[in-house]
Amino acid sequence: MYSFQQKRAISKKIASSEHIDTYRQLLASRGLPAAGIIMKDRQALAVSLVYTLLEHFTEEEIITACKPDDRQPVIQSVLTPVSPPTKPEKKKVSKHEQYPNIQWNDLDNPLIRMADSIFSDRINCWARLKVLEAETQEETAAKEDIEEYIRLTIRMELCFSELRHFNDSGAFLGKHPFISAKDERTRIMETLRTSPDTYFQERKNIELNISRYSSQLNSKTVSKEKKDKARENLEKHQATLQLYKDIFNEFVCQKS
Repeated sequence: MYSFQQKRAISKKIASSEHIDTYRQLLASRGLPAAGIIMKDRQALAVSLVYTLLEHFTEEEIITACKPDDRQPVIQSVLTPVSPPTKPEKKKVSKHEQYPNIQWNDLDNPLIRMADSIFSDRINCWARLKVLEAETQEETAAKEDIEEYIRLTIRMELCFSELRHFNDSGAFLGKHPFISAKDERTRIMETLRTSPDTYFQERKNIELNISRYSSQLNSKTVSKEKKDKARENLEKHQATLQLYKDIFNEFVCQKS
């Protein structure tokens, strides 16, 4: 219905802590465990709930359901029975059936190997999301679990997007971490081999950024909005630093 970028933008735009109960009703109507999530930051909770809702409802349906005069009629109109007496057994669909244009058996082709890795990542994301859904059924849910739930939802959508695009066009979008990280890994390794000073300067800059964003998170004078941005940047630079470290260790092992 919406891309993950659209869902992020819409959830930030329309989410309101005043309508959390309505969001919960809508989520509960789909039997979603997220309906039971509790967080101290109610606005962050509202954004998380709306993000999940956008998998099942349109932006207009969510907004209309939150209007005081129309709330109950609209909620009743968009809700559908969730738990039928018996559920038909879902047949497992293989990757060959889902993406018939991908030559899955041609593992000598690096593009096919990448597609296979992304498909496996999709399965791993789904399995972890099921665990997180069960954990959020508790009376309270840790903020870290909510953040991981959203991050993995976005990552799983990237898997779907990459595989659909590769199946239809024979090329990847290049947005999944496996693809972007591979390109960056190649560049960093080449930099380390040909210009070690540049490698270490880049690594030092990343470490300085980590220190700066960590300070912002620990500061009492920095606004919540700026801290949220700092946290996002901190995680990104921490992951990048780990990539630099892994490549350096790999380089040393090759030399020894």
